[in-house]
Amino acid sequence: MNKAVVISLSIILTIFMSTSALLGQTSSRAEFEEYCKAWEGRWIGEVTYVADWPGAGKKGDKVTSYFEARIIADGNAISGEWYGGNGMGTQLAYFDAGTKQIKGVGVSSGGTIWNWIIFKKDGKWQHLSTGSNPDGSKIEEKNTITISNGGNTHTWTGTGTIGGEKMDPLHDVWRRVSK
Repeated sequence: MNKAVVISLSIILTIFMSTSALLGQTSSRAEFEEYCKAWEGRWIGEVTYVADWPGAGKKGDKVTSYFEARIIADGNAISGEWYGGNGMGTQLAYFDAGTKQIKGVGVSSGGTIWNWIIFKKDGKWQHLSTGSNPDGSKIEEKNTITISNGGNTHTWTGTGTIGGEKMDPLHDVWRRVSK
């Protein structure tokens, strides 16, 4: 790579990292620990699929879903598995000290993948994700998670697109059944 390309990439990365900070998308290690405690345990969710999800179900399907999350790697990550409809998925979230962001990655049994960052804004968790379906169609989502009932209810609302087409509005409710 020539010097001009390296400098250009460095400038782009600096702008991206600065923009993330300006948009409030950064988090602290303490917020990551709060996130882990908020998500750990066993959950049951009343979910309506906002799109066709390969291997899981069709847009509009109403399913009872299950999720279990465990703090792992001496508190440096949290992993989870969900089951819903005909599918399942695995995810991993961690704190990236270099970017000061809580990041995650997930993959479903149907081959859909997601990458996300999650951060707090105005007391609610914001979940921004990108990904793709196995056919290559791009996924973009912006969700807000409202936590209530002493931390035992998570209500997800948001919007997204797949391949540039709008998904139905998201409104899923998850209830913790045990820690």
